[in-house]
Amino acid sequence: TTYGLMGDLQRALEAAQAIPLDHNRRIVHAIPRAFVVDGQDGITNPIGLMGFRLEVEAHIVTGATSAIQNLVRCVEMNDIGVSELVLQPLASAEAVLTNEEREMGVALVDIGGGTTDMAVFVQGSIWQTLSLGMGGNHITNDLAVGLRAPFNTAEDVKVRYAHAMAETVDEQEAIEVATFGETTVSSVKRREVCGIAVARAKEMLEAVGLEIKRSGLDGLLPAGYVLTGGTADLP
Repeated sequence: TTYGLMGDLQRALEAAQAIPLDHNRRIVHAIPRAFVVDGQDGITNPIGLMGFRLEVEAHIVTGATSAIQNLVRCVEMNDIGVSELVLQPLASAEAVLTNEEREMGVALVDIGGGTTDMAVFVQGSIWQTLSLGMGGNHITNDLAVGLRAPFNTAEDVKVRYAHAMAETVDEQEAIEVATFGETTVSSVKRREVCGIAVARAKEMLEAVGLEIKRSGLDGLLPAGYVLTGGTADLP
């Protein structure tokens, strides 16, 4: 019966989760990549097939137990019930990727404020999830240092004036910035602001490319890279 087959799939997936974990980590996701029926691999859906032995190749995502508990507690303290935990790039992938992109091979790159999260899909299945400790806040910090301005001021300058192709900005265009210790605003060339943003954005994208290359999947992504997240709005 279909119910019995679903039970077989669940047991195979539970067996895949029998991996050694540090005491302070727990499994967040166990996502099947492909199934093996009596030695025949590469099966995406074994329902309807006859066989004696069912195996599953799964992508396991773990998280720090304390971090998960603190996150859940923070949400619940605001009178919101937590139904499920979902890894950020997987949630973004559900929102923005098409089935065709997943089948062809695609890398989802979610560039947020504090981190850049990636999910790599090959033949319709998740093959790699990665997270880098850099994001839009690092561009803002660079601008704050370069302009000698408060973080909030630098964030506003980034959103209003930063551009990831500085050479397209008029060399003579100037903007006014309220800097530390100044009673009046200072005039700054917009291209200089863009140059600071470009340097960090380039570093971030190079890091993404390096991580994808390390995964060994860079040659399996004909659908390319899909960028999302707040920092992807940088012109």
